[in-house]
Amino acid sequence: MTPSFDRAQDPLSAHAIRPYRLERRIERTLGEWLAWLPAWQPMPEAIIGRGSAAVCSLCPRYVDALALDEVPHAALHALVSTIDAYVVEHFVRHANARFPELERDGLWTVVVLDGVVRVLSAIGCDVDELVDPDEDPMEPDLEAEDGFMSARQASDARIRLIADYYALFSYAAARLTRRRQEMIFAVQEFVEPEISRLVSRLMADVTEA
Repeated sequence: MTPSFDRAQDPLSAHAIRPYRLERRIERTLGEWLAWLPAWQPMPEAIIGRGSAAVCSLCPRYVDALALDEVPHAALHALVSTIDAYVVEHFVRHANARFPELERDGLWTVVVLDGVVRVLSAIGCDVDELVDPDEDPMEPDLEAEDGFMSARQASDARIRLIADYYALFSYAAARLTRRRQEMIFAVQEFVEPEISRLVSRLMADVTEA
């Protein structure tokens, strides 16, 4: 099911960074992808189609959100990789604006890896690994300092940022969904015939062998 994006419930609305720039980038990238498809040429592995998306850490969640299971991964990945890079860039900028203490003096770093929001310490440890699981969250945070985030505070910030990242991902998916039929028509017109020709050539090679 395609994620919905309700501006009235937008968790980003209380903060400075809005997705308008992301919206423009998505529209421009999709337009460039549609213009590029007529020149797309498949490699032999492209006939695997959906199967190759299963081993890609990036595309499956977009495939599911947009219901584009039948679009060959090789063609779709070119679009998704660019869109996702913009989503992550926009999210990290938002995270720094919402929690400026996180990256102060390089103490913590917000990253997105394979669609998972992570907060890493200066030495690369996940913040959740640094939080004592037996610590009572209701007790005062002895590591907290003005202007800096303790591990517990950084872990709490990550939980809030997960919702913000999903909102941006949902926003991007919703923007793409509006032009889903256009994407499908372009794939049917330019991509599928090329794959059919490739399959015919491969079958001919096998027969001749």
